[in-house]
Amino acid sequence: MKVQNMKSSTLLARSSKTINLISLVGLLCFSSMAQADGISDLKNALNRLQGQSNVKALMEVKSSRKQGEEKEAIETTGYINASLEDGTRGLQISFSKDILNKLEMEARARVKDKDAKSSTRLASFEVTPEESQMMLSAVNALQRQIEEGNFRGEKNDTYNGKPARLLTFEFGVERLPASAKKYIKSFESRLEIWIQPDGTPLASKLIERGSGRAFIVVGFQQASEEHNVYQVIGDRLLITRRESKNQSSGAGERADTKVVKTLQVQT
Repeated sequence: MKVQNMKSSTLLARSSKTINLISLVGLLCFSSMAQADGISDLKNALNRLQGQSNVKALMEVKSSRKQGEEKEAIETTGYINASLEDGTRGLQISFSKDILNKLEMEARARVKDKDAKSSTRLASFEVTPEESQMMLSAVNALQRQIEEGNFRGEKNDTYNGKPARLLTFEFGVERLPASAKKYIKSFESRLEIWIQPDGTPLASKLIERGSGRAFIVVGFQQASEEHNVYQVIGDRLLITRRESKNQSSGAGERADTKVVKTLQVQT
């Protein structure tokens, strides 16, 4: 009788372990499916939002740059606005007569004083076709990042106080051009994307940090961060706010830059 009880206990223990193992495998599978669903939902949303309809917007750019250390630092700021339009004729960027007059006044001032402040000119360097197109149609840039990155996980989160899902991707040193890799000793890059329940992007943040040494004796460090806020207009995914920060130091020098771009859609 004791032998039978011992056998029964052993069988029950094995059965319990089997059930626990099955439950664990099921949980892992469910977790993997949930993660895969997040990427799938995001990709489906991006496919829906490759807009072809015309869109017009006013883009404002504010930039600042601080170079040097403490009291010796030189600070410069910039501001410009431009009208953007994207449609069947392609991307069009135009500046008002007032902006063009300011650029001319700054150019004349630099003839007399090479160090004259040129705030409009400084900000104008940020109004490029690539960046302007991305502001009006953010899908392609996000698709490239997803394809290039390594998916690291998904979790429930909030964005602006509302439920959201947060997807995280990481990039390796392969992200850098060959000319830069030989100087890099450490590098990390992480992309976070907040999405709605249906996969529509709400915001994203890209953080990169690196350090290395050039010419044997010159060490350097660099850190950058980009934060985008998205909005759906018709069949398009737009970036309504883009903030970029960059810090770099090396050879006794330090530079901090910040650029904020905002988009006001015109109807």
